[in-house]
Amino acid sequence: RATSADMAAIHADRMSIPACELLGLLDGISPAGALARQALERLRAWDGAMDRDGVAPTIYAALRERLMRDLLSPLLGPLASQAFATAPGGPVTHVARLRALLAGWIRAGDRTILPRGLDWPGALTRALDGAAADLETALGPGIDAWRWGRVHVTRPRHPLSLIVPAAAAFLDPPPVAAGGDADTVQAGAFIPAAGFGVTLASVARYVFDLGDWEQSGWIVPLGASGHSGSPHYADQAQDWAEVRLRPMRYTWSRIRAEAECHQRLEP
Repeated sequence: RATSADMAAIHADRMSIPACELLGLLDGISPAGALARQALERLRAWDGAMDRDGVAPTIYAALRERLMRDLLSPLLGPLASQAFATAPGGPVTHVARLRALLAGWIRAGDRTILPRGLDWPGALTRALDGAAADLETALGPGIDAWRWGRVHVTRPRHPLSLIVPAAAAFLDPPPVAAGGDADTVQAGAFIPAAGFGVTLASVARYVFDLGDWEQSGWIVPLGASGHSGSPHYADQAQDWAEVRLRPMRYTWSRIRAEAECHQRLEP
């Protein structure tokens, strides 16, 4: 019999099917650099879960992005800058669709997209060497510091803080480290060319217990108030990042008894 807790756990599903597919295709690659070899060991020991405390998720994300650049840049020429832009939409969306086909191409031995004279083990080897170099530049030479939660961070911006930057500290909710990516139930998409910061996530998570409504739960990325001066403006952020739920009450007596504050709107 499924419980509310069982349903709540679904929100925390960070298993990446595309990652698991790619992990099964790493045989035969032999990176040249010592750091890239360490990265390969981390990948081979990984289960494919995009946990924010893990190092392998960062390596996987960097490897996949570097592989896409290596494959598409020679074909696109000057258009590559648009395909790997830092803003969403357009060519960036098309590249994302091609990225989803990678494992299938590798598994089938389809070399259509490969540069002449290169096979898939060679392409993966070159991409892993490049990804390790990219991560070393961005995060330092210590591989243990390449945690997913260090780079996969929410950075919510209030519309007015873009107009009045001096007010950003007051208006912008705090950033939080999050697990998941664009391919997991715990959604956390990002634009690779702009880094791994979260740009798209699950805005509201709910669990409804139809047998006992008082056991229902919910959480949002920020808080219940839209007023930046309210203590409830972003007080759910950490629970949201850790995939915890807040109680959702339906009985007015409990709502009144457990309410932390009251707000009255007068015309």
